[in-house]
This record gives sequence, structure tokens and C-alpha cells, in this order.
Amino acid sequence: MKNSQLRQHSILAIALIALQFCFVLPATANETETKRIIEALKPDEGAKVKTRGLRNLQVEQTGQDASAAQKFVSLTIGFKFNSADISTESAETLGSLAKALKSDQLATLEFMIEGHTDGKGTPDYNMKLSNQRAASVRTYLEKQGVAAKRIRSQGKGDTELANVDDRFAAENRRVKIITLNP
Repeated sequence: MKNSQLRQHSILAIALIALQFCFVLPATANETETKRIIEALKPDEGAKVKTRGLRNLQVEQTGQDASAAQKFVSLTIGFKFNSADISTESAETLGSLAKALKSDQLATLEFMIEGHTDGKGTPDYNMKLSNQRAASVRTYLEKQGVAAKRIRSQGKGDTELANVDDRFAAENRRVKIITLNP
């Protein structure tokens, strides 16, 4: 091989390796987020209480008795202003959620999708918008292959604020996924 051909092959090899890293790293991040969602939603074998965070994912358990606590994740899902149209930025998070819900660990479980708003707007408007957003997430998950019979949706409006000290805080605008049956 001539030097120019060798140089071209080397450049091509380096470009292919760099291209692989562009696709491998995001997939790894998605897999990590999917695993964390699975761990958050699957029923506990023991009675340990867990709290974790990953980007826009918060995981908690509620209830007095940790063994009987409801499992859920709160996800910050972006919507277009004043609508239930899911933002393109939230597709990755919802993709991880769909993959988690279809996993072997969660395949037999049912889930509730709760939509929450901040305190802006009237209570009636917030309830309507939160219902529409929860239904939008449910529809998205169904299109990703999650069985419709396994997921329900409801809006909560601004009745269960994540940040009660600031009714208008962004963290109040969220979608909560709750495991219904242990």
C-alpha cells in the first residue's frame, strides 16, 4: 500500500471508531436510566426504602410501612406550552420508560400515569391540562408497545405539588408513574 492509501485507511478507521462512540455512549446512558426505572417500579423483595436520582428522574417510596409502600417514579416530561404535545426533548426519557415497562421484571405489572401541573391557571384548567398530558404519555407508551390494559392515566392538576413552598416551580410540572400491583 502506498502512503496516501494507508493514510486514507487510517483516517477511515479513526472516523468509524469515533462514530461508534457517538452511538454507544447515549445507548449506555439510556440503559442506565431504564435500569433505574425498573428498580424503582418493581416490587421490593425486602422492605428497604430507596431514594435515587438521575437527570430528570426521581425515585422514592411512600407510606408508613416500607413493605406496603407504593412504588413510583416522577419524571419531568416537557410539553409544548399550554398543550399536551410532548416535547422532542422528552422522547429519550419516555423511550427509557417504555423499555422499562416492557422489561421482564415489570411485564406482569400495571401502572398509573399521573399528570401534575404547577399552580398557574385555574384549578379547573390545571385539572383538564394534567388529564390531557397524562393521556398523552399513556398514548405515547402504547405506541412504543406497552399494552394498553397495563396502563391507566389521570390528572391531578395542582393538588399534589412537589414543591409546596413555590406553587409555580418547574418541579411541580411532572408525570408520576405508579406501580399499581405488587
